[in-house]
Order: sequence, then structure tokens, then C-alpha cells
Amino acid sequence: MRVIAGKAKGHRLKVPKGTITRPATDLVRGAIFSILETTTSDWTQVLDLFAGSGALGIEALSRGAGWVDFVERVPRCCDVIRQNLEETKLAAQAHIYCCPAAKALSFLDKEYNIILMDPPYSNSSIGSLITQLATSKLVGMSSIIVVTHSPHFPLDSTSTNNLSVVFNGSYNPVSTNLTNATLSIWYSNNTLFNQTIKDVTGSTLNSTSYNISGFIIDDYLWNIEACGLNSTLEIVCDSSDNNFSFQWNSFEIINQGFNTSVLETDNQIFTLDVTTLPTIQTVAATLVYNGTIFPATTICSGVSCNSSVSIDIPLVTAESQNKTFFWGVTVFDGTGSFTTNTTPISHNVSQIHLEKCDATFKTKALNFSAWDEPNRTQINPYRFGGDFNIWLGSGSIKRNNSIEELSIAELNLCIKQNRTYSIDATIEYDEAIGSTYTLRNYFFQNNTISNALQHIQLFLLPSAQSTSFIIKVQDDRILPLANHLVQIERFYPGTGSFEIVQIVRTDDNGKSVGFFQTETVDYRFIISVNNTILLITDQQKVVGETTPFTLTFTIGVDLGAPWQPYENITDLAFTLAFNKTSGLAMFQYEDSSGEFTSSNLIIQRLNASFENIVVCSIISSEAAATLVCDLSNNQTGSYVSRAFITRTVEDLVAQLPFSIENFTLIVGLYGVFLGFLIILISAFAFKFNEIAGIVMINMSIIFTNLIGLISFGKVFITAVIAVSIIIIIILER
Repeated sequence: MRVIAGKAKGHRLKVPKGTITRPATDLVRGAIFSILETTTSDWTQVLDLFAGSGALGIEALSRGAGWVDFVERVPRCCDVIRQNLEETKLAAQAHIYCCPAAKALSFLDKEYNIILMDPPYSNSSIGSLITQLATSKLVGMSSIIVVTHSPHFPLDSTSTNNLSVVFNGSYNPVSTNLTNATLSIWYSNNTLFNQTIKDVTGSTLNSTSYNISGFIIDDYLWNIEACGLNSTLEIVCDSSDNNFSFQWNSFEIINQGFNTSVLETDNQIFTLDVTTLPTIQTVAATLVYNGTIFPATTICSGVSCNSSVSIDIPLVTAESQNKTFFWGVTVFDGTGSFTTNTTPISHNVSQIHLEKCDATFKTKALNFSAWDEPNRTQINPYRFGGDFNIWLGSGSIKRNNSIEELSIAELNLCIKQNRTYSIDATIEYDEAIGSTYTLRNYFFQNNTISNALQHIQLFLLPSAQSTSFIIKVQDDRILPLANHLVQIERFYPGTGSFEIVQIVRTDDNGKSVGFFQTETVDYRFIISVNNTILLITDQQKVVGETTPFTLTFTIGVDLGAPWQPYENITDLAFTLAFNKTSGLAMFQYEDSSGEFTSSNLIIQRLNASFENIVVCSIISSEAAATLVCDLSNNQTGSYVSRAFITRTVEDLVAQLPFSIENFTLIVGLYGVFLGFLIILISAFAFKFNEIAGIVMINMSIIFTNLIGLISFGKVFITAVIAVSIIIIIILER
């Protein structure tokens, strides 16, 4: 194998020994670069994935490419690439990454003008790798990707929704005159779907095409066997060693949207665009991220559907990790629903940090120092203990870190990524030596930190001047408000300013403890929850009247409307139903108003904490449609189905509560007890007749199994009946 053209033309290229690589032939390489030379003039940056011997990348360098990055996972192939670069004197314009292609995509961060991929034909992950590549920063608006593939079609491990599929097979007979070629297609259960024989002739390279229709949603295997006569007129047949696979769906993936590099806890949006067959009525999708299922919102217009869901990225256990995800797409055609999973894709997740500043963590976010409250002088050293939670998204996932310093003058905490973080923290601080001061707390609750350094002064009050008060926060119905922060600010006349001297947090009883210098000092109080201020008091002195000394703050809360009413919408015909047998929830409607914008069917699973979980959400822009949610695989529980219609505003038109349950789960252990009680009563009721008693025991076992009180299993019941028959025969004798 030689370099075809350019400054290294004619140089012989080494090829790794064995069958580990399948180098592109001179004819194929010549065709590829002839097309590239007429397509683009920008060869500044080239990427050669699955480089093998490096033939494609070296050909690019020889023809004027500025730089080529080679990616190859096999070490001895990397050595061959290095030798070929040195032999052609092109090593100064290249770099070799000896690692898998998927890993290279996670750290390469520049845009390439041309990307060359010559993967093994047996590699089943090429589809997902191309998808990952297409959505990465490696591909720009004018980038060109070249991928070689098997002459067989459909490509292995691909999917299609074409009503008819064209199959193509190529074969090169050796000393054989071809006579026929047979296409065989099998269902996923290995039963034959189709077998078509075509006549072929010739003793040179040949190919055959087949147009097959009638597919249903399934995973298929296929192969083509070519037969002919050899030189002794014997019939010989041969086919590929391995069957090819493809998936037939009722939809086609147009695009998947996601970020290839993200931070843990950050809120990320994942999207899926598909086109469906005209016979499909509704589409629902779920994102399965790292094994966790997230229901998506799906909006369809005609045969085009978009599904989207936002999630908080889970924590990683290393500085950087790849997380895998895929989509589960369920379609309903009016008679049944079918679910298909997309090819898994991975992206890179990096860890976030709030740490003590050092050589690694340099971006200062928080500075803590301790101060004497009465005279405002710094206390050095002091003791610090803090438990911190930081996050970037909605707060459903947080990174925790605890920091303790027994003796320190000042504490600086740093972040790694230059982002704005939300933060919760519980801080306890005191003097490092002695017992002059009273231990105090400080809290963050849904605050924010960034690279703008915040100086936090932690004030300590001498024990001799400190009086403890119970701080109580309640609403206007005298009910305690838990987890509320009370920010205690002291007024300093010399500067005319207030300073935060303590922050306390209420417990489940709405109470906490504060320490004050009484009768002579002015304080004010700011009550907040989740960084929302509810009350700011006037400046006042704190005076203890009756023990236990208590400061009570009452906050009025607007509870809002207790429920959302139904809207009486004209020019709308609809039904909202749930079929317990099929597990399908259905919203069928027809809006003739001419003002229709969209419809929405939402299914929620109810739980004791009233934090209802959305298990299905389907949106349609069609004025007449049937929205269907398949709940056949959902767990036992109580659900509510809500139907919405949007014209100028969104209106709730109907809701339907229902439950998914079975008798065994309802009765539980009481059912087991009742089942055994029935069996015992049946046995003792006929103790005067042993044979009748045995028969009744068998009947009661079958009865309790049928109604679901006890699940005995077929093997157990068969064994009991067999033993009973033997006993009856013995008793009869």
C-alpha cells in the first residue's frame, strides 16, 4: 500500500500484521480524496478516527493538510502510524492519540475541517458515535465527515421506518460461476419473516438488491447466501459469517439535542426530534439517564414530534466521568402501543467544588473571619466548622462538603469552575482557646456564590454579656414555621449601620435560640425562607420580661386558591378515560372553535407528601386528536389524569382520579392469613371424612390462589394434587 498523491507520493506504508485492521484500498482512498478536493479547500485541521495504519490521515497530509490528529486504540497500530509518519517525513504535522474513539471525543476540544472514519464493519457503535460526534464541538458549520461502511445494506445495527426496505449484498466469487442469491430475514425470536431467491450469473464481483415490505416493529436479523457452480460443477454456497441486524420502527430519529460536556448538579435540557408514520396517533417519550427514568413532554405537529425534558445532572464519583443515556419512545397507532429504545449515548460530567483554597482551587468565593460583637475587633484564632451544599440546577441534587478548622485566623473557600452556584450551609463557630465567648451559628439558605469574593464576618458575644432568648416564628394561624432563617442585625451608632451578628434557623416547632446584649443595644430582625424575605422588623431593644425569654414573630401567608376549577369550554367535545385492563389513559377531543392552540394530557402519581410525580405528559397541536399514555408498566398506586386545552390561555377541562392495583397488594399479610384460615376451615369441616377433607383442602388451595390471597404457583398446586390423589388411593384400599 502506497501514498497515492502529493509530496509523499509513492512512499510505501506499513500495515499492522494479522487481521486486526482492514486498510482502505488505493481505489477507495483515491475516490475519497478526489471528492474532498472538489468539495473543500480548507484542510487546516483533519481528524483520522479508527486510523489503523494511518493511511487516510497520511494521504491528507501528503495532499496539503496542515495538521492531522490520529486516533487508534490498538498500541501496535499506533506504532505503525508513528513509523509511517517518520518514513514519509510528516511526523511534525501530526499527533497520535492511542485510545478508543469514544474517549478521544470526550477530551478533544478543537474544530476540524475534515473528519475521516474508517471503522471496522463489525463495530455496532458507529451510529451512536456519529451522533455524539455531530453534536460535539469538533464539528463546525462547514466540517466534512467521511465514513466508510460495508457494501451490505441496511448497515449493521441501524434502524429505519421506511415502509419498504431495500437490501443489497455484494459478493466476489472465487473460481465459481454464480447461479442464485437468497435473502433471509428473521424476527427477533429467530422465526423466518421473509426468504427471497434471485437468479444471478457471472464469476466476477456481483451484487443483488431486494425490495421488501410488510415489516412490523421488531429487531430483525438478515443475511444473503450466494450459490454457484465450481470448476468441478459442484454446488457451493457461502454467506457472511455473522448475521446483520436492523430495527424497524414506526418513527425515525431526526436529531438528539444535548451538551457533550456538563457539570454535576447543573440543569440540562435533552431533546429528541422524530418523524412518525401517518398512522401513529400519539407519541410519548422518556429519558433514561444513568438508569433513572425521566418522563418527557412531547409536542407533535403532523408527523413531526419533539420531546424534551430537563434534569439535574447526578453526582459523579471522580473528577470527570462519562454518563450514559437513551430515549424510550412509545407510539400508539389506535390499536396498540409499542416502545423502542434509542441507541445509548454518553457525555462527560465534571465534578463541582467548594474547597479550602490551595494550588488546585484558586478562585476565591467566600472569606470567613471572627469578630468581637461589642467592640468590633478581630478574634484570632477562632474555631470553624461548616457543612456546605452547593448546586447549579434546581437543587434536587447537591454536592456536599464539610470543612473544619480548630484554629485559624481567616478561612478562604474557593470554587473551581467560574459559575454562579446556589448554596446551603450550617456553620458553627467559637473562639479557638478559652471560654470567653458564647458559641454561635450562621446559615446560608439558597444563597449564591461566584468568583465575586464575599467577606463574611462571624460575630461572637462575650458570655458575660450574653442572654439567651427563644426565637419563635409562626404564621397568622399561630402554626409554627419550620426551616425559616432569622437574620439578627445589630445597630452600631458610630457608623450608623447594621451588621449581621447571628443567623439562626427554626426547627420543626418553629423555634431556635439567639444570644443578645439586652436593654442597651438596638437590633432588627429579617425573617426569610429560601432567600425570600418575609418580614423586616423595626429597630428595637431586646428586653427579657418573663422566663423563658421569648421573641415571637408572626408572619401572614397568602395561601392562594385552594383548587383549580374546571372551565366550561364551548365548541369542545371530549372524553377522558382510563382502561384498567389495557393500562391506557386516553384524552380524545375535537375543538371546533377555530381558536385552538394546543392540548395537554398529564398523568401524575400521588404520594403521601403531596409531591406528585409526573409519569406522562403529552402535548398536541392538532385541533382533533387522541392523546394516549401507556401506564401498563407503572407501579401500584393512586393517579390523577388531567386534560388541558389552550386557546388564549390554558384551561383545565377535566380530571380523572384512578388507581393501579391488584388484589394481593391490597390485602397484603391479612390476605395470607385469611387464605390459610380458609384452608384450615376446609380441612376441619370434613374431619369425619378424610377423603372429603383432602378434596376440600385442594379446592381451597386452588380458590385462594385464583382470587389472589396467596400465590402458591403451578408447581406447588400440581404437587399437592398429585400427593392428594396418592393418599386417596391408599385410603380407598
